[in-house]
Amino acid sequence: MKQLVLQYLKLFLLLGLSGVTTEHVPKYDVLASLGTLPLDGHFSFHDLPAAARDFGNLSSFPPVAVLHPGSVADIARTVRHVFLMGEHSTLTVAARGHGHSLYGQSQAAGGI
Repeated sequence: MKQLVLQYLKLFLLLGLSGVTTEHVPKYDVLASLGTLPLDGHFSFHDLPAAARDFGNLSSFPPVAVLHPGSVADIARTVRHVFLMGEHSTLTVAARGHGHSLYGQSQAAGGI
């Protein structure tokens, strides 16, 4: 009987933990590649929770980097860089003004 209970417990743990996911963290080389882009502005990799806030305060999806463009060319270079990373990259780009979306539409979870 004890053996049967242990088997059920193992099965329960296996099934329960199979639904656990981890947040995707981009590899260091992806973040380093952003630092090599010739920009008039800059990327920030700190204080990301502030970029994850929106006007509605209902959603919070931190990015991995925030682009502070110095020119329109900075935006074009960044979008092109992410595009050239290919379809297997999970890095995304979202435009953000003053964060006046109510449900996180201007956020890029794990993106720029």
